[in-house]
Amino acid sequence: MTTRANSSDTLVQLSQDFLSEDVMAKIESALNCVLINMFALLGLIGTSINLLVLCQYNITTDTSNILLVSLSVADLLFCLTVPISMSMVGVISTERFLAVFFPFKTSRLMTPFRMKLLSVLVYVVNALMFSPTYFILTHDYVYSEKYQGLVPVIEPTEFFQKNFDAINIEIGIVYNIAVSGTSFLVTLVFTPAIAIKLWLVSRERTKLTNRKGISENHVAKLLLTVCAMSIVFYGPFIGFNAAITFLPQYSSLTNVFQVFLNVADFSGTVCAFSNFLIYVTMSRKFRNKYKELVLKLCILRNNNNIFKRELQRTDRS
Repeated sequence: MTTRANSSDTLVQLSQDFLSEDVMAKIESALNCVLINMFALLGLIGTSINLLVLCQYNITTDTSNILLVSLSVADLLFCLTVPISMSMVGVISTERFLAVFFPFKTSRLMTPFRMKLLSVLVYVVNALMFSPTYFILTHDYVYSEKYQGLVPVIEPTEFFQKNFDAINIEIGIVYNIAVSGTSFLVTLVFTPAIAIKLWLVSRERTKLTNRKGISENHVAKLLLTVCAMSIVFYGPFIGFNAAITFLPQYSSLTNVFQVFLNVADFSGTVCAFSNFLIYVTMSRKFRNKYKELVLKLCILRNNNNIFKRELQRTDRS
């Protein structure tokens, strides 16, 4: 026990020496006040564009488009602090794995109606499991001698104080570790398996036909890239949640874990924004639809300006 306590104290001291309070304040301000809000805004704009473009395709009978729309909705909700994206990525990686390795059975099993139902179920389950976090904090105004006035102060709610242990178990272990962690592990295992299978199939097709079948696996590669980027960006998020669950004696005391918390939250927000860039760079159809959408908006704005000028001329005459 003494050795473990000394190790903890040593880690805390090294963390505090490496990251002073001034450095911590600057890091938290840069991440929490600037970068997260900036990328959340960009994510809201990007995912909104994704939905506008994807809804112009077949989203009623095409399971791939259904998954892309569902992921865009999940990214939109993530930018509004509802972390559903990793669960949806787990569903996508599972569906792609089954489609690549068992195509005939999957086509009968993963019908469009079932995929829609599964997507809605993912939203509902995640929202219900995450809902206690909306009732754990409140704010009040207290007088500050430093600022000579009332300042807002965040405080834990009575609901959170009474149900502290149950909420920590439900959010920290059940939701963050069991649900999000399982989705992350599924994606981590299935993504390279899908990539290897697609590479082998493409290689075999090239040998037989001397042509590369790019278009047939294009959507699969797009979804595969989304899964791979989710592994990169959500890795810190899952790692932090595992750390604060299994290493509470370190995570609650060291500045390093506090920085890791900020980086983990930031990485998830960047991931929600990055999917828009993936669609634009990897899909020619998406780029063309995006250009068409922008062109329509420009024409609509130009027509409105012309209409306003004509109204002004009419009023003057």
